[in-house]
Amino acid sequence: QSKAELQMELRKFQEDAFRYRCPGGESFEDLVHRLTPVVLRVERCKIPLVVVSPLMTLRTVYACLVGAQVPPRAGEVEIPQHSIVELKPT
Repeated sequence: QSKAELQMELRKFQEDAFRYRCPGGESFEDLVHRLTPVVLRVERCKIPLVVVSPLMTLRTVYACLVGAQVPPRAGEVEIPQHSIVELKPT
């Protein structure tokens, strides 16, 4: 890609990061829609559950489970790489 094309993509991202879809990829909005059934299933789970996933996917699931505003707050959830997060139902 040329420098001009990359700058155009960056502008699109900056205008609407939640809905921006990079070429050949998915937007954050797409990710939230794709994960909704997973989050619902995790919420109903009665036994301990381990979720191993890419960091942004994990942030999204975590944000949904703890009630963070989606969008845009899920992308701002801090989960360190290579860590374990334990959630207990209340």
